[in-house]
Amino acid sequence: MGTPSTVPCMIRVIPLGGLGEIGLNTMVIEHHDERLLIDCGLMFPRADQLGVDVVLPDFTWVKDSPDSLKAIVLTHAHEDHVGALPWLLRELNVPVYGTRFTLAIARHKLDEAGVRADLRQLEPRHPVRIGAQFTVEAIRVTHSVPDAVALAVTTSSGTLIHTGDFKLDGMPVDGQLTDLERFGELALQGWKIPDAIIQAMAPLPSGELRKSTQRNEWLKQVASFSDALAGILISGVGDKSARYEKLLKRFGKVLELDQAMLDDLLLKVEAETRQMAKSMDIALPEANAEAPELLKTLGVPSEFLLKTAEVTPAQEAIRYPSGKPHNARDLLLTGVQDVTQMLTSDDYKLNDLILLVLETLYTSMGFRFATVCLRDISSGRYVARLAVGEHYAERQKSFFFGGKSESDLFALALSNNADVMISDAMVPKIRSLLPAWHQELLPDARSFIILPLVIQKKPLGLFYADRATTADEGVPPDETALIKTLKSQLLAAMMRG
Repeated sequence: MGTPSTVPCMIRVIPLGGLGEIGLNTMVIEHHDERLLIDCGLMFPRADQLGVDVVLPDFTWVKDSPDSLKAIVLTHAHEDHVGALPWLLRELNVPVYGTRFTLAIARHKLDEAGVRADLRQLEPRHPVRIGAQFTVEAIRVTHSVPDAVALAVTTSSGTLIHTGDFKLDGMPVDGQLTDLERFGELALQGWKIPDAIIQAMAPLPSGELRKSTQRNEWLKQVASFSDALAGILISGVGDKSARYEKLLKRFGKVLELDQAMLDDLLLKVEAETRQMAKSMDIALPEANAEAPELLKTLGVPSEFLLKTAEVTPAQEAIRYPSGKPHNARDLLLTGVQDVTQMLTSDDYKLNDLILLVLETLYTSMGFRFATVCLRDISSGRYVARLAVGEHYAERQKSFFFGGKSESDLFALALSNNADVMISDAMVPKIRSLLPAWHQELLPDARSFIILPLVIQKKPLGLFYADRATTADEGVPPDETALIKTLKSQLLAAMMRG
């Protein structure tokens, strides 16, 4: 076995068949001097190919460098993916990886042909090292044949996802659903989201939970409890005692929570809801007041329900000289409601949620440019991942900065988890804290905000948005509260189990 290379290079993908045709599914992945063969399929002859029993891929290129081929990895057991194995393995001695059912079919074909082979079983979510260059993980997918998988092939240059053949079946015969959660985790890893957050998004086991010695697991349990409790609170005004009892049975021992403590928690939730409503200038009915019909139906204050309120669009609103709409508070509140609605859906994507928060800040506050930066684990730098506004594409490419401890405004905001709202960037004290890269990239920025994204005292990134004019009107408390709510909603989604 060679020495694993950490030097990035091009990953070459060479189809030997299966493109523009039904059959011959065979693909080579090459990294440095090693190759991996994904599937080894044949094709049945057409009606005009008289005397032809089967059609095989052209393996000449693979056989010319036999030592470079480290393994064959199978996605599923259909003929057009495994049927050519006997012909290739007669000439090359390489291990064959696949799931249990796929290998059983492959073994039967090889036995019929009198070919011996090294067959190695893959288990979904259990990566295996192949050669010096590849780590391969099987990911469960549903298909018309059992035990089908997609493949995540990881190299020092990046990860390639090969989906294989699949059919999204919500009721597969074998009960093995497509592992959409794992696909999501791999996408988050591609965005450089920290592993702690990715693990926190994995579902908890069913039934009564046990105490965990891992802090990340405990935090996930806390987040799941909060999510479940919120679901009960908004589910209606009927008798919820049975649901509370079930909740305590599942989370009580883990969180050291009893009925009295839960009752106290519910009182605090009501008090904090009223305090938040007061900061937004929203009048809530007294606890013993006659509830409106909508409140009776849903069990939440009607002022917080997603109503089709008449809000003047940002492009039509009267604006301050800075460009900020006069109805910024209403636009922000609409954004909070939109985010809440997205969070209640079962299929929202984190990337879509980040973009929604970014666009809400951009339009509601009248910024000319806005971006979200996330920390790149490999380099330690903070890099713009999404951007909107004026010249957003060009600015996003150049919007990055180091993650080492510095004394500029961005580093101070991240290290102290402090939301920064600057109305005049030309004030000498503020100007002296602006890093050189910012002054070079955005020399005309006159007012801006920096909203750090910090979880467990670990900075993950930040929102940044600016204008080319000063913002003498400032940011009043009600707008500040809504901006903080938007950020908290996003952080909660990141931590959500």
